[in-house]
Amino acid sequence: GLLKIKDTNINTLLVKGKDNKYYLNHSIYKEEDIKGSIFVDYRTNLNSNQINIYGHNSKKYNLKFKELEKYKEKKFYDKHKIIEIWDGINTYKYEIFSIKIVKKNSTHMSLDIEKNLKELNNSIYDTGISANKDDKILILQTCNYKPKNTYILIIAKLTI
Repeated sequence: GLLKIKDTNINTLLVKGKDNKYYLNHSIYKEEDIKGSIFVDYRTNLNSNQINIYGHNSKKYNLKFKELEKYKEKKFYDKHKIIEIWDGINTYKYEIFSIKIVKKNSTHMSLDIEKNLKELNNSIYDTGISANKDDKILILQTCNYKPKNTYILIIAKLTI
């Protein structure tokens, strides 16, 4: 598939491995690469009720998911609320409803929307939008450096 957020550097092919480790240090061409790739959680596909997509952030390299840090500012969110996923046939639009900073082993990793819904809706600022148990959820995740050892999650729900 393809992941795109208008007016950002995020316009990239998605890959998926047999686990969530391979593409942490391999390119989309399956070559070793410390920068890794942007990839879909191996337990899901682009039609799942919850899709987790991961990519590296870096202080050293200019990686695409570094742009996710900008969502800490509501002004950026206000201009970039829609995430597009193209699955090879259709383009789906997801509207961001929550931005979170979480520690490792956060509940979103369980892929249990009903169990995690309250936590997923708990954004760092009010977006005026929330999700319910019937929504299809998309989560973009990358490393966050302030505070240390955290992740930033950009959480959206399917609109079209």
